[in-house]
Amino acid sequence: MNLTLPELLLAAFLIGLCLWRSRAALFFLWPISILIFPTARLVIGFPLYIYDVVAITIAASYWKEILGIRWSIAAIPWHYVFWTLILICGVLWPLVIYDFNLEIFWVYSHATIAFSSFAFGSLIFFKDELTEERKFLGYGIAVSALTIGTIGAIQFGSVEVSKAISDVFYRDLAEDSLFVSDYYAQIASERAAGPYGSANGLGIVGVMTALMIIVLVRHKPLVIACLIASAFAVLASVSRQAMIAAALATIAYFVFAQSRQKGGLLVILVVLGPMLVIAFLGSDFAASTLERFSRWETGIQEDDNFTARYIDGPLRLIEAVRAFPDIILFGTGPDIQKLYSAGSGMIGRAQGFLSIGYALFFFQYGILGLIAGVWMHIQAWAQLRFMPVDLRGKFAAILTAIVTFYVADNAPNISESIAMLCLLPIGMLAGQALKASQARALAVAGQQASRQVAPRPFVTRQSPG
Repeated sequence: MNLTLPELLLAAFLIGLCLWRSRAALFFLWPISILIFPTARLVIGFPLYIYDVVAITIAASYWKEILGIRWSIAAIPWHYVFWTLILICGVLWPLVIYDFNLEIFWVYSHATIAFSSFAFGSLIFFKDELTEERKFLGYGIAVSALTIGTIGAIQFGSVEVSKAISDVFYRDLAEDSLFVSDYYAQIASERAAGPYGSANGLGIVGVMTALMIIVLVRHKPLVIACLIASAFAVLASVSRQAMIAAALATIAYFVFAQSRQKGGLLVILVVLGPMLVIAFLGSDFAASTLERFSRWETGIQEDDNFTARYIDGPLRLIEAVRAFPDIILFGTGPDIQKLYSAGSGMIGRAQGFLSIGYALFFFQYGILGLIAGVWMHIQAWAQLRFMPVDLRGKFAAILTAIVTFYVADNAPNISESIAMLCLLPIGMLAGQALKASQARALAVAGQQASRQVAPRPFVTRQSPG
């Protein structure tokens, strides 16, 4: 979606307005740019995506605060860890083994900016004074949820609307490209994909935006409207993994939430549940959803998608590692598919690409990448105890959905929109944990200091008698 001159001027005006009036408003533009317009870009010899520009602007505006955070083992700065892995596995090692290609540096920059989501999340939860940033971020995600829900609802069931949406988001692609073809329009009308090129992508964004809005937005009518819109996005995508993640997230919320929160959820499920089921069964979404799940009636292992994802994919990875053992240490970089399409001569390595997020950590960044990815999620679960009790259940639901998506798909590793939604809350948990641990350390140090300076009681010796 190459921007026209008026669109480019509008984007520049909005970014400039935020810098002039309130830098916090950049957190409103950021989710909109990456969730609604993930294909919007300016081509200047290489594609410069608008969401990258907004992320860079945020980093430039808050660099002192970001660099001023003193990290500890209680909250590891995972953005620094993965920036290092991206540099080693995505630039230094490829320059040793591949033909030189400038695309390597574009991929490196793009992947590095993607992991800034963790830094932004940790910043706004570590600094209590950044309340405006949290508020703007919530409203930006809310606008995105309402928009993608609308897109999903109108794209589902209409080939004409599906074709019109594709013509907007992929208007700069060649006429023979899949995404502007009538065939893709037909597919997207049966399983809406929105601006993500993947039905599962729309479903994942629908689930994650709903969960993030519950955390960040306090205006209840807006929250309800966004939840409805997100539900439309999930249903229109007919994504089984998104529906399963939503169900598991609901269970996690019920387990970790406060008693009064559990009671509210139970009332909603009991009162509204039957009506929602009846409405769903009477809608156009029911037939497609039930058909998708009916494929598991003879056993989940009989589903072609399951076989391709969990059997064929790992076997391809094993073959790639056998042929290129250096993958164990250095992986293949953050986006070997992009380099392969650019003609870097790495077809054998690219064959190891698969659709399991955790395994893709290994494929991209080697054994250290796998350890880092798993450890990041384990530490996020451990950091739940530092969250205020009213947020604990909400973040448990978010982490449950994130883990589900990393097990079920590769989108958190390769889609910037979904990576943002998965890294942002993990960064929030890290920021909250770091703040709590540092406050505790200061309290202990204060107690020790007060004991040292406290005057000792004066005792005199009395003579006997």
